[in-house]
Amino acid sequence: MNIMEKSKLMKRLFIRNILPVLMSCLFITSSNSLKVVAPREVGVVDGEKAFLPCIFTLDDKSVPINISRLEVEWTNGPTILTYKNGRIEPYSEKACKGHAMMNEQNLRNGDATLILSNTNPFEDTLFVCDVTYNDETDWGVVKLKPKVLVHCPEFIVAPPVKESTVMCNFSLGSRGIPPSFDPSYLSIRWYKDSNKSSFARFTKGQEHHMDGVSMSVSEVRPDTFSLTLKSVKPDDYGYYTCKVNYPRCFPGYAVTALYMGSGEKRQECIASQESFAGWTISDVVGWLLILGVGMLLLNVPTEMKEMERNEQLQRKQRRSNTKNKKIVEVKTKEEEKNNNEDDPIF
Repeated sequence: MNIMEKSKLMKRLFIRNILPVLMSCLFITSSNSLKVVAPREVGVVDGEKAFLPCIFTLDDKSVPINISRLEVEWTNGPTILTYKNGRIEPYSEKACKGHAMMNEQNLRNGDATLILSNTNPFEDTLFVCDVTYNDETDWGVVKLKPKVLVHCPEFIVAPPVKESTVMCNFSLGSRGIPPSFDPSYLSIRWYKDSNKSSFARFTKGQEHHMDGVSMSVSEVRPDTFSLTLKSVKPDDYGYYTCKVNYPRCFPGYAVTALYMGSGEKRQECIASQESFAGWTISDVVGWLLILGVGMLLLNVPTEMKEMERNEQLQRKQRRSNTKNKKIVEVKTKEEEKNNNEDDPIF
């Protein structure tokens, strides 16, 4: 057998035997192509409810998910709960008590989000979502972090050219700040409107800011910080976003709006006071007379109603007196009649 014949034979073997297998594998992969998407980190406030997203998709989105071929397992070291054979089975103590659950209806739409209640991000940190569909497996890892809660005023009214200060505070979850808190690891950044570059920041215990701006962190209360605009300019009005971060925590945000102070309204108020002070005596007397007549007119209907009520009471009293008089007369006649009947006839 020469080289040409061997080449043709190998080609026939490839087309008959190997190519169908490759096409079959390619078809299976493209029909499923399972992909799990989950966020790397989720910020949680200890003691509150937390949602750990786990979204799975197939390449062919036109084909609905066959729930009977789906398996989901959530683990945090040990297994928390699973979905298999059309049932959600709790495994951990938390799941058995109803503190960890999935929504079966959402699974049909590719959503295997784990819902946790009474969370403790200081202890339970790493969660794995393992999804299997048609013997194809993919997974996602979600890390829980205590969320930094930032509190700033919603808005501040500042007059132009004056100094204006925004006072804020933060806490690591609902526990405030721990005794081991170290301000040198604290990071605070301020942003103006939609600008992605910070104009003031506090990192590694050092302040960095633009001219006309200052910021500080309280040494007495390290959870309190401030931003000061030394002389408010027209361009300074807008929205200020502060981002606070601390190691092993999920960053927190707060937004404060800086509005222009209303000097014009103050002038209008002063002008109205001056115009009132400039009234003459005749103006005041005239207004008092108008008010007095108005009060009299308002009292007229009340007095008329009072008179009508008195007349009704008098008429009622007269009718009552007449009725009583008639009753007395009738009783008197009956007594006289009875007395006459009792006398003996001679």
